[in-house]
Parts: sequence; structure tokens; C-alpha cells
Amino acid sequence: LNMPGVNGLTLLTNLRANAACASLTVVVFTSSTSSAEEDACYAAGADSYIYKPVNFELFQTVLRGAVDFWMTQKT
Repeated sequence: LNMPGVNGLTLLTNLRANAACASLTVVVFTSSTSSAEEDACYAAGADSYIYKPVNFELFQTVLRGAVDFWMTQKT
């Protein structure tokens, strides 16, 4: 959530407010384990929230879910 030059939560809020970007799948990768930050991200429209260091099984599951979602949207 803390990125150089931009706050991740602000970026997420702006993406969801932009019609051209509103339907993008957003996965938050963060070293923060704060439940308040996680809740704020989901409230702002995050699709998934993954803590660092990345659990690659979880990452693969989230990625497959996003791909499956987009594949069903294209047909």
C-alpha cells in the first residue's frame, strides 16, 4: 500500500472511480498485516489481498480465479 509517489489505497479508489478501469481485477500485494488496511482495501474495491512474502499457492489460486473470470466475460 505504500508505494513511491502514490498511496495504494488512493490508487485503488481512483481505478474504481474511472469507468475505463473500474472492471479491472485488482490484487493487493502488501507487507502490511493490518486487518484495518485489508478491510479498507476490500471496501475500496480490491478483489484479493495477499500478504508478503507471497504464498505462491495462494497467488496461483487468485490468478486462476481472475483469468477464469475474464474468460467468462469475453464470451
